[in-house]
Amino acid sequence: MSMTIILQHLRNSIDARFLVPAASGSAVVLTEDQQDATCREVIINTNDVSIKPIVVNLDKREGTEAIDVHPLLSKEAGLKQGCDYLLICPTEKAIFLLLVELKSQNFSGWLNQCVAGECLTRYVFSTIDRVKEMKLSLPLEFRHVLFTSNTGITRKRLTGNAGVLYVHEPNKQVQYTIRSCNGGPTGHNLKLLLR
Repeated sequence: MSMTIILQHLRNSIDARFLVPAASGSAVVLTEDQQDATCREVIINTNDVSIKPIVVNLDKREGTEAIDVHPLLSKEAGLKQGCDYLLICPTEKAIFLLLVELKSQNFSGWLNQCVAGECLTRYVFSTIDRVKEMKLSLPLEFRHVLFTSNTGITRKRLTGNAGVLYVHEPNKQVQYTIRSCNGGPTGHNLKLLLR
């Protein structure tokens, strides 16, 4: 099955309320709506990728209430957590699934939120594959990304000459990176995040 058809199946199968409309131009804008947030907007530059990502807002709100993406789970602490965004980014060698959390100064618990987002994403992909019989020929590559306004943590870690570096977290078996909310005048380069 071609990547175009797979992407169409994904778009059609995800509730449209959660899909972030494709941006005109070369950027995706991720936003945080909480009033006290200092990491309110992250710009992801998509100029260098041939297929634009599908962006899913997993922290979607209707009015002031978050839409429940886990309706089968009780309200016990931690069961309903998740990350802010999922970016579905196909490349020639893999389908990258970026699980993104936007945090201000206090970023504790962000990795657990992204891991919860990964669990939800695996469920969504397996359900769509079961129904649509997509038979993905490319591997799914999960990456966990924290964008934070806490400059102390972003200055200390995860930058290098090659661009974005990922750290392997052995207990959760995930790869993650921490980036500043401010990606400069053109935003963060999506191609550099797809490693």
